[in-house]
Amino acid sequence: MRSIFLNSLPKSGTVYLYDTLKTILEPLGFHGVASEEIGAGAFPARFLSRVLVYRHACTNPALLSGDHAAPHRINVATLEQFFPKVLIQVRDPRQATLSWLHHFNRFYSDDLTTRVLRRYFSMPGDFPELGLERQLDFWIDRWLPLLVDWISGWLAIIDSREFSIEFDVFRYEDFAADNKRFLSRLCAFIGVPENSARVVPTPTPGDLHFRKGLVDEWKDVMTDAQEAKATALIPKWMRERFSWD
Repeated sequence: MRSIFLNSLPKSGTVYLYDTLKTILEPLGFHGVASEEIGAGAFPARFLSRVLVYRHACTNPALLSGDHAAPHRINVATLEQFFPKVLIQVRDPRQATLSWLHHFNRFYSDDLTTRVLRRYFSMPGDFPELGLERQLDFWIDRWLPLLVDWISGWLAIIDSREFSIEFDVFRYEDFAADNKRFLSRLCAFIGVPENSARVVPTPTPGDLHFRKGLVDEWKDVMTDAQEAKATALIPKWMRERFSWD
């Protein structure tokens, strides 16, 4: 069994990276499985179904799948059973929060997940009319801490070395800075020849959930107070570990 799982922070280039992996792995016999086929729930409570994964694994010994799975031992046990390699993709939570705001607004009225999240976060009915600054205040208070907890949780699992999964952690910032170098490292991790990788064209804004792909747009958008608060919510050790200045 040589299946590979992409577990990513929301708004860290998930769809684009997954599609890139498919272009590399499908010619090598891997079968892509969409997240909705094996998991359920909304972030931060995304859980994998062992039964659904098993059904796919029975007919496809080499799976490629991805999700925003929660750092919970139940999820890790499922991954350990079916996916020997797990790629964790992270992104600066400040930029991921800003990107989430725009993503959420785009799908505010016509997406089932956003309707669930509106209830979960007790969003005011006039949220779309609040303006960017107040909307960003809302998400810094409620969303950004969830991103930090997700990253912390997966790092704790990886650092514990308790599970037999081979993990590697990738930064969205490296992907954005040098696509070819990122793909080269990716191929080394998943165990395929480097010449299997090819640079996938950057999608048009609006496609593949892509908006701008910037790494530090938050510095130009957040007020000084928002920047200070958002930065304080990210532990210093995490900022240093991932060079999130």
